[in-house]
Amino acid sequence: MNRYTNKGVMIIGGGILQHPTFEICRSLNIQTFLVDGDENCYSRNYADHFIHIDIRQVDLLLQKAKYLKESGLIHAVFTQGTDVEHVVAFLAKELNFNGMDYDAAMNCNNKLRCRKLLYENDVDKTPYYFVKSKPELEKLSARMDDNFFPCYIKPVNNSASRGVKRVLNRDELLNSFDYASKNNYEENVVLIEKEIIGNEISVDTIVINGIVYPCGISDRKFLDKNKYAIQVGSITPSSLLPDVQSNVYSVMQKAASALKIDNGAFKGDLVVNENNEIFIIELAGRTSGGFDSQYRKPLSFGINIIKSVLDISLGLNVDFRDIIPIWFKWSSTFSVVTEVGKISKISGFEKCLKIKGVFKGFMTLKEGDYVSEMIDCAQRFNYFICVGSSVEELNIIETKIANTLKITIK
Repeated sequence: MNRYTNKGVMIIGGGILQHPTFEICRSLNIQTFLVDGDENCYSRNYADHFIHIDIRQVDLLLQKAKYLKESGLIHAVFTQGTDVEHVVAFLAKELNFNGMDYDAAMNCNNKLRCRKLLYENDVDKTPYYFVKSKPELEKLSARMDDNFFPCYIKPVNNSASRGVKRVLNRDELLNSFDYASKNNYEENVVLIEKEIIGNEISVDTIVINGIVYPCGISDRKFLDKNKYAIQVGSITPSSLLPDVQSNVYSVMQKAASALKIDNGAFKGDLVVNENNEIFIIELAGRTSGGFDSQYRKPLSFGINIIKSVLDISLGLNVDFRDIIPIWFKWSSTFSVVTEVGKISKISGFEKCLKIKGVFKGFMTLKEGDYVSEMIDCAQRFNYFICVGSSVEELNIIETKIANTLKITIK
């Protein structure tokens, strides 16, 4: 009998990024109970059981989870690639399951709490302000130093750069308040941070009893940040020098200690400037999105981050062979960016999937759907996961995709 026999997991969130979790659970013979507020969510057909509850209706979630636990059907609560680590931590605490401490999860999920703790513990001294209303922002802007610009205004609890805007002056700052504020889910606070210039990276780790274990670093690719921060791809492994990567993990350890992260996935979006100084944009008590932890780091390193985090959630010892690299390959996530408008025709997608080096591809819009303005990372609607022997090979693969995929906009 293997250690997963008769185990069940409640998985919070059934978007496209959750799909690999169900594949892994099925391979381990773990029963899956998917919770999502969207009856037509992407991963519904891959779960063993579906529960139609909005993932922010915590009381209903807890009621259902208690019933499933008492029935002997679930033994853990889990998420990945979805910003509900605080919900998962709350449920795990109430059910006496293994998981991240609830306060620690909130320290990740709430960007203001995170920024305060990083600043107070000398982990990251990025200048910042926060306000609760536009009149407060008006008073603040009047006394802000001109050198604080450019800066970013953002909601304190959202993801995928929703509500985030780069502003160059006081007028732009004031005019951006409503955009940031309306993208808050819970606490209605807006955060203003000085811009950090440098190369952006995504860092995956897992934390066991407060100790951070490395799980790979990726270089993030953005469109020009004239107004919005739009990530359109990433590459693994990072091009950072080995000693700089080591320093990145040291910063993640300091951050975990400051935020009191004890057990579970711990992901960071960081910046390394031209002097190899390391700054933190944000942290999350979950695995990375963008198909990074889901497919790319496994492709690049032969590791299985999701399985390790499942083990932690189930209260099982992590098999460290799951996070020790056994090879090094180059992988990327690539998206084709189009103009705004209604899609009249899509062609070449299936051909793209047959290009050598394309591991998987996803198209979330169809003919007749509308392509919205790219104001956040969630607006991307096509994704290709590529793997090659070098960065140059990845560039060739991505060029072939761009030349093959034809999306006609009216």
